[in-house]
Amino acid sequence: MDINIGRYRKVSYKDIEVMDYFLSGSDYEIFKKAGLGIITLVNEDECKKILMSLEGQVLAWHSHISVLVVPPEYDIPQEFEDINKKINEFVGLKDEFPPDYKYAILSDIDKKDFSVPGELKGIAVKIKGKEEAFRFQYGSASLWIPSSEGEHTKNPVHPIPEEHNQCKFAKEYVFKVGDIVHLPTNTFHLIVGGMGGAVYTEASTKSRDELDIFLHPKIKRLE
Repeated sequence: MDINIGRYRKVSYKDIEVMDYFLSGSDYEIFKKAGLGIITLVNEDECKKILMSLEGQVLAWHSHISVLVVPPEYDIPQEFEDINKKINEFVGLKDEFPPDYKYAILSDIDKKDFSVPGELKGIAVKIKGKEEAFRFQYGSASLWIPSSEGEHTKNPVHPIPEEHNQCKFAKEYVFKVGDIVHLPTNTFHLIVGGMGGAVYTEASTKSRDELDIFLHPKIKRLE
């Protein structure tokens, strides 16, 4: 039974969102290879989540990138591109903007941030990408971040499966219980669950996961 006391509430397995990137087709064996279990505790100006990875399961390469939202009667600036080219079956932020608004990101996704172009100031809206921190609570896992060739991890504890190896060079950070890792806006990252799986918490700015950019060509985000 859920118990609500003021702003506090008890959570259970019924609160877990099963996220499989629409790759599994409800096949559990496929889900065990790529996906995540999520409990969202709060998502307002700040967001808090509990994240769960199975053993060997991959949270695929993605980034919480800043997005420019443009009214339909205006053109997307030259240095930007329509986000539909980056996210399969993208539907936008239906609760925040009308359905015909355009969403754009910098064509150079390696750039960390941008300002609203002068011709669209007061017209377009910038949604700053999510900034987050993970606190590792249980089990074993590795966080992977893109790197230079010289920093590339050659003998990893938790290797990235070939299907998710979209970054040529990456550095592995092996989580230990109690570790806290901060990720700035627009930081591509991937997590691999280790032996026995893993549980970790996320504290972040407001979460708009439907705007995430993924590197795996088959991943899509729907409402």
